[in-house]
Amino acid sequence: MQIQFGSWWLRLRSDGTLLSPVEQSLMAIFREAMPAAFHPAINAQFAGLNLAQRDVEWKGVRLYRIIHGKIRREDLQPLPCEDGEVKLLSTSIKAAGEPGPIHVVFWAVDKVFFGFSTDVSLKPYKAQTLLTIQTMKHSWRSNFTPV
Repeated sequence: MQIQFGSWWLRLRSDGTLLSPVEQSLMAIFREAMPAAFHPAINAQFAGLNLAQRDVEWKGVRLYRIIHGKIRREDLQPLPCEDGEVKLLSTSIKAAGEPGPIHVVFWAVDKVFFGFSTDVSLKPYKAQTLLTIQTMKHSWRSNFTPV
């Protein structure tokens, strides 16, 4: 899974970040949980996105494609879902040795993967890679558009 989005200069200039191990694991869970029809677009988008920004409280990550200082999405292969803000996947995961679940929601905006949000800070779990999926809801089904 890609951990670096964009150059160090773009990250420095745009308050970008490298993904932590737990964030990488969540992105891998998302990709694998989505149906095969989404995989070509997800792979192409992950390769084309060049800026990751983490929420200050570690409650989410947002991904962008920045070209000449502007957000540009039109040349990315679109996800087979509706336009607008679309919830793609909701899941509850458990980090190894931790008591409660972490609820994670993955989003797309205008057919481009946008990122995920969590109900608790991921900072205490940032080094975790062993995550167990407890529940999963495929929200993309209500927003699916065949390609």
